[in-house]
Amino acid sequence: GPVLILAGPGAGKTRVLVGRLQGLLEKGAPPQELLAVTFTRRAAGELRERLGAALPRLSDLPQCDTLHGLAWGLLRATEPQSLLLAEDAALRLFSAANAHMPARRLRSLWDALSLARETQQTPTAGSELAKAAHRYSQRKTARSDLRYVDYADLLDWLLEHAAGLNGRWRHVLVDEVQDLSPVQLAVLR
Repeated sequence: GPVLILAGPGAGKTRVLVGRLQGLLEKGAPPQELLAVTFTRRAAGELRERLGAALPRLSDLPQCDTLHGLAWGLLRATEPQSLLLAEDAALRLFSAANAHMPARRLRSLWDALSLARETQQTPTAGSELAKAAHRYSQRKTARSDLRYVDYADLLDWLLEHAAGLNGRWRHVLVDEVQDLSPVQLAVLR
């Protein structure tokens, strides 16, 4: 069942996570049934390196990724016409979709929308934020041959498709679980 390790910085939580993965692999768990989620690509790479060093004879390692990286890989496999927007490019597209607004107001709305999406809050229907978000959504899907996605869309997509992923991984290990946002926690659940 679920296990939560509470410890301060530098106490070795990541080492425990690597040890758990190693133990599962040594007991015969298929690598494709294991998923390790971290918050940075660098940390995911370090997990893979540590596992590779601990189990050099193992040719196939478990998937170690961020939630965004996991979602991007799965989304691209099913919707190859998708193009991931960096944060600044997403803000530019949002601004273009709402070009009638002053720059300062655009930034304020963008920040409010980002927070709402991360906390799974729906903007009030008919509000300025809801209208701006709708225009932005329409702009992202305006081209029939290309779908723009931002980082929040990745988590939304993963949450929407989570039921179809149920059972894909028998063991899901999460590093730095205390830093999960409401939408990230919903994805993992």
